[in-house]
Amino acid sequence: MTFKLHEQTRDDEFAGIIDCENAGYSEPFNGFWEILRGPSAEELTERQTMWHSLDPSSRWLYVTDEATGQVVGAMEWNIYEENPYADGVPDFPADWWPEDSPLRKISDYVLKEFLKDRPHVMGKPHVRMYPKTSTTSQHNTI
Repeated sequence: MTFKLHEQTRDDEFAGIIDCENAGYSEPFNGFWEILRGPSAEELTERQTMWHSLDPSSRWLYVTDEATGQVVGAMEWNIYEENPYADGVPDFPADWWPEDSPLRKISDYVLKEFLKDRPHVMGKPHVRMYPKTSTTSQHNTI
């Protein structure tokens, strides 16, 4: 199996990255992933593409299996040269879920709790990485 490293430069590359995320985070069950994933892979692809385009700190690298072209691993790097939480935690509603739905209310609460300590823990220049790998490739040194 031969692998190739890529830097994400086009929006259409996110579809393969999202497929990899879904494969890696769906089994075993991951409730936090279910909140972030949203209602469909297509919606998540659009949302993640938008988030990336609006975030100057975001850099994506991904690995493909040369034989299949499938994305088997990916990682987002956020490089913060200044404190990204100087103004506190930004509001991050789970607006990919219908407003007033129980899932939206739970998701909003979970995300708020998840992010609340970031100004204290990450309130200075730093690098954050967000890795993903497909379940079929986890043990092949991706």
